[in-house]
Amino acid sequence: AAELSWVPASMQRLREAGTVDALAEKYLVNPEPPRTLWSYRYWLLSILGLAILGAAGAIFWNRALVRSVRLRTEEMERAMARGESLMRSLAANEKRFQTFMTLSGEGIARAEVNPPIGVERPEAEQIAHILASTRLAECNRALTPMIRPGSPADFVGLGLTDLVPARELEAALP
Repeated sequence: AAELSWVPASMQRLREAGTVDALAEKYLVNPEPPRTLWSYRYWLLSILGLAILGAAGAIFWNRALVRSVRLRTEEMERAMARGESLMRSLAANEKRFQTFMTLSGEGIARAEVNPPIGVERPEAEQIAHILASTRLAECNRALTPMIRPGSPADFVGLGLTDLVPARELEAALP
């Protein structure tokens, strides 16, 4: 405490000279300098950096999306081309079949069983179902005189029992 005995006398002299208030204001009371745009530079640079990163991310995401859409479009175009090729092939096959049906001297018929029956069912049940559910879908002109006079369109939709007498069907079955 004896070493600091000079402090009160020095403070008194400074007060009388008016320099204590000036020194205190300069070193002890630290008034904040006025804010300028430069004082916010770190915040502004951070925001600018985030905006640049966001824009770059959006650009890369957009490029990836465009690439994905392009690949999917190409895939769909290939699938459509395959489908169109199959449709052309199917139309050509249908035309060949119709030509064959028209030009053949043999009686040809196409029948449909609707609803279908499973092959695991007993034989007797399958036969009964086929006789009851089979309908003529199409036939050629050579077949019609074998059944009875008329055009092929007259026979479309008729059941087996409408086309062939039941006793003949039963005789043909095991």
